[in-house]
Amino acid sequence: MTAPSITFELKIPRDFLGGTQAPDIIAEEATNAAEEAAVIVTEAAIAGTPHNFGTLAKGFMRDVRGEPWGARAVVFNAVTYAQPVEYGSRPHFPPLAPLVLWAQRKLQLGPKDARRAAHAIARSIARRGTRPARMLTKALDQKRDAVIARFRACNERIVARLGGAR
Repeated sequence: MTAPSITFELKIPRDFLGGTQAPDIIAEEATNAAEEAAVIVTEAAIAGTPHNFGTLAKGFMRDVRGEPWGARAVVFNAVTYAQPVEYGSRPHFPPLAPLVLWAQRKLQLGPKDARRAAHAIARSIARRGTRPARMLTKALDQKRDAVIARFRACNERIVARLGGAR
């Protein structure tokens, strides 16, 4: 399974601005903007993640890398069940133990009733599958303007640091 992820890339054309400092300045500013954007989306994804023990929400990670002419940030969740929660799943019979725990915690049921509820939920998943939660998709939709603003500000800082536009 592929982990759900969102990738941001900021690339400045090599001929945009000259000078020996340009690659360092661009990498620094682009990396900072990509990190800020990744943090914004990660926080929104965590807030929109279904919680039981919090494992899925704690599984969000960021990988930000600066390059001479830009930066790349990836927000992803490598928890084994992140993909079916993000995208939904086809009908299948899920393991009962996690559902029993969920029913005890969320529905406040005793062991016997929690087991019955878990069986009913498992049968429903076996018939219909699960709906997608779309934590990352919704996070990006909610924070799109903030991400774009970070990259626009990044472009302005690059131009200002390199002495203005050509």
